Amino acid sequence: MTMEPPWLTCVAWSGRHDAGRPVLPGAKRNGKTRSTKRVYKVLWEMGNGSVPEGMSLHHTCHNPWCIQIMHLVPMTKSDHSREHTPHPDWKALRPHCPQGHPYDEANTYIPPGHPDQRMCRTCRRISSRLRYRERRSRQQTGRTTP
Repeated sequence: MTMEPPWLTCVAWSGRHDAGRPVLPGAKRNGKTRSTKRVYKVLWEMGNGSVPEGMSLHHTCHNPWCIQIMHLVPMTKSDHSREHTPHPDWKALRPHCPQGHPYDEANTYIPPGHPDQRMCRTCRRISSRLRYRERRSRQQTGRTTP
């Protein structure tokens, strides 16, 4: 059994969170918390000094609860948002449709004229049956509006 070096392992904060980020409570005045600080930012400043002007800390592990300072890198805000932009083909990389049916050769429909799109045949079949039943039901009751 091989063990990962400790600097590669995420250290998840189990304390207080605010907006999905680990925070330390600020000083209290009149029973209200005045401010909070991100735990990973406090630890970064203790080990590396302040974060450079115009930069924010990026988790290279992509785990926002991680407080391991070896997983933090200062980045400009534009580089940080570019890092979190999904891959252009992120939908094409999914192995299943949103309902969990596999995107395999037998279950994948590619519409004519749209080679960049794909649809789940099982979901299309279910949707088509529902539309047919609704249409039949409306015809039998005499309704014509959808």
